[in-house]
Amino acid sequence: MSKQKGFTLIELVVVIIILGILAVVAAPKFINLSRDAKISTLDGIGAAIKFAADETYLKAQIEGAAEQARSSASNPPFVEIPAGIFELKYGYPEAWPESGLGILDMVDIDDSIVVCFGSDCDSASNSSRVQIGYNLVQGESLPSDDEACYLRYSEPGGTGGNSETRYTVTHFTDGC
Repeated sequence: MSKQKGFTLIELVVVIIILGILAVVAAPKFINLSRDAKISTLDGIGAAIKFAADETYLKAQIEGAAEQARSSASNPPFVEIPAGIFELKYGYPEAWPESGLGILDMVDIDDSIVVCFGSDCDSASNSSRVQIGYNLVQGESLPSDDEACYLRYSEPGGTGGNSETRYTVTHFTDGC
């Protein structure tokens, strides 16, 4: 009589159960890949904004425009770089300038990412802050903190607790 080779039914069932348990444990990690990708994208945009703002500030220091606040809409401090003429506030690019270029003209933002201005996304005029993210809707209030997936650039001397002479970039990623 020849001896048969292979797995018994019990061994096969045990292996299937073990694989099922591993899949249940590993699935949440793979589900969060979308969240991680969104956060990484926002981190990259934030880093690009910081680099662009800091480089503009260096140019403003060279030209003597680094310590000037915006005195009027008709005579803002500015610097000219190869990308164009940028309006400044304390040497940093404005969020939404009156006539020149602003911080968003220095970074490349994908069309799938929403950009809105103001303390919420409902501003239709000059604003000292800009929100860049995924779950923003033009004309509506910003999402609550647990639904937020965006970053905010606040120009120096702007509203919302940013009274310093330096910009801030704040990340809101609990809802990504």
